[in-house]
Amino acid sequence: MSLEILLRYLHFTSIFAIVGSLASEHLLLKKALSRKEIKKIATIDGVYGMGA
Repeated sequence: MSLEILLRYLHFTSIFAIVGSLASEHLLLKKALSRKEIKKIATIDGVYGMGA
């Protein structure tokens, strides 16, 4: 029973991580990016990958 609860918690946490990271990337993307912005997007993309 506790394993099922843990898996449900991880599932919902992953959903929120995916949605949050996609929204963040959408807000940060533009035609010209600085190195700092590229690094930030790469970090957010890592969060997306962990959520997936």
